Amino acid sequence: MKKKLFITSVVISFFLKIISKGITHSPIYKSISYSEGKELMDKTNCVILDVRSKKEFIARRLSNSILIYEEDLVRQAETMLKKSDIIIVYSDSKVKSKRVCKTLVALGYNYIFDMGDINKWPYEIVSGNDFKIRKLS
Repeated sequence: MKKKLFITSVVISFFLKIISKGITHSPIYKSISYSEGKELMDKTNCVILDVRSKKEFIARRLSNSILIYEEDLVRQAETMLKKSDIIIVYSDSKVKSKRVCKTLVALGYNYIFDMGDINKWPYEIVSGNDFKIRKLS
């Protein structure tokens, strides 16, 4: 377990170095654990994409996450995301979040992390209708 956490920390550190130095690489995505996702959220200004239904999003979501429907991703990604964004994707299934990550790679986004199924997220969650729509600055 410690070895896996160490290796993942090294991978995340590598991505953070690439991002901070503006080094380009071929777009890929990486599956990460909840603890790795939490660490990335705490250490970066990442974009957190929730690709579930609006009902699920209102009932339970990660703070500062953005709701986007999988079927709208291709059409809306350019207006919601920058190619340089660090993007964490979660859903109600690992299959759906993986598909979304692959779509983001195909669209040319560079720093994508897949947290998969969010139903067992052990950290803080929020709920309600008081979410904001993200607009690019």
